[in-house]
Amino acid sequence: MRQRRIDMRYVASLLAKDWGLCYTVTTNLNGLCKAASEMAELNETEKTDMTSKISKLLERIESEPKATGWKMRSTIGAKKRWYELVETSQTVGEFGIWRL
Repeated sequence: MRQRRIDMRYVASLLAKDWGLCYTVTTNLNGLCKAASEMAELNETEKTDMTSKISKLLERIESEPKATGWKMRSTIGAKKRWYELVETSQTVGEFGIWRL
């Protein structure tokens, strides 16, 4: 089976241009790292391998020089929404979390 690789340089350069995407991706990677370390289905070697790879990717993202727009948007942080809502009354009718 062919092993697939993530181009960390490309991912880091892409995220260095867009604060919102960077925030979303790094938040999810941190959550994945935590979940992987707690998964009973993985043995210790698999857990270590997975969390190590995620940590290396996060380090590479962190070390990438950020664009001026990224830096400016980062000062606002998560206080202001950076994403568009997917669920609306038009897309899900009477169902969905938007009603909660």
